[in-house]
Amino acid sequence: MRSRIGIFVLMMLLIGGLAVKAAEKETIGRPVRVVSVGMFNKGIEKTAEVVEREAAVGADLILLTEIWTGRKPLASLEDDPAMVTMAAIAKKYRTYIVSPVLRRDKKIIYNSAVLIDRNGKIVGIYDKLYPVMPDPPDVDRGVPNSQPGHDAVVFETDFGRIGMAICFDAQFPEGWQRLAQQGAQLVLFPSAYSAGRSLAAYATLHHYYIVSSCWGGECQAYDITGEKLLDEKEGVSRITLDFDRRIFHYNDSYNYRGQRDKLLKENPGVVIDKLLRREDWYVLKAVEPGVCLPELVKKYDLQQLHEYLDKQRLVSGKLRGYRFQRLGPDSNVSLPTGSPFEPQRGR
Repeated sequence: MRSRIGIFVLMMLLIGGLAVKAAEKETIGRPVRVVSVGMFNKGIEKTAEVVEREAAVGADLILLTEIWTGRKPLASLEDDPAMVTMAAIAKKYRTYIVSPVLRRDKKIIYNSAVLIDRNGKIVGIYDKLYPVMPDPPDVDRGVPNSQPGHDAVVFETDFGRIGMAICFDAQFPEGWQRLAQQGAQLVLFPSAYSAGRSLAAYATLHHYYIVSSCWGGECQAYDITGEKLLDEKEGVSRITLDFDRRIFHYNDSYNYRGQRDKLLKENPGVVIDKLLRREDWYVLKAVEPGVCLPELVKKYDLQQLHEYLDKQRLVSGKLRGYRFQRLGPDSNVSLPTGSPFEPQRGR
């Protein structure tokens, strides 16, 4: 009897594995389903109802808005009812959830975004780099003063690298630059306000996706080109992003050896998705199942936009003695001995 049960379980696992492989073969690119839930201080039950509804439909990541639980700091991330509820939903529906809250760490309060993985485990915490400081110091803003975080952080997920920035962080470019240097592919922006043009500027400069979740129910999403993909005020927004798309400089002399034309000719499942003449950029994407664009980019030795710009920075920096510069996002460039700049990990 036990042997029959064991054989049955083995067959079920085998069938499940074959089903997953078949689904992967039918997938075009690397689609990531992102849901933005802009509900502030609506209560755990009401918010959880919406989050569970969206998770049940299917999502890879659900983003809640800044301090969605309200202005009272949570004493414990592991035991607080709000966090326990979101962790249970994440585990049940196999989705990541970003839960931004005020949290207390001993005597210090942080404005944080907490990353919960598909198993319902807390796997990352980002603390807001630039909480609004009282000015003048004795003014009462109606919210506990929080301590600034120490660094912009990028987290590894099973679909790619994500970073976070919160509300007032939008006013300070250095945090967004740090996210790019660490290879962020998507930056999540929970916020009390929309930040408007600032998000478009960061997406344009750093070529990562940006998705927001704001108190008024607003959601904006930006492409790796900086173009607006979504602008809604529905409370709940949904968008699918292709993490396999890649952006290049049209007049990059490194790519003059015919690699792009050869890649496109030999792989009809890859097309130029966008051609931005004024910026001199173009974007490649896969349009057929089973095509892995990142692997083809490596195989045909195409140089991505960030790699091209890093090299240009390096050459100019060397000529000027490495003054007035930092390496750009995702640098893989080897620097000479004595250079004050460290290469960063690429996408």
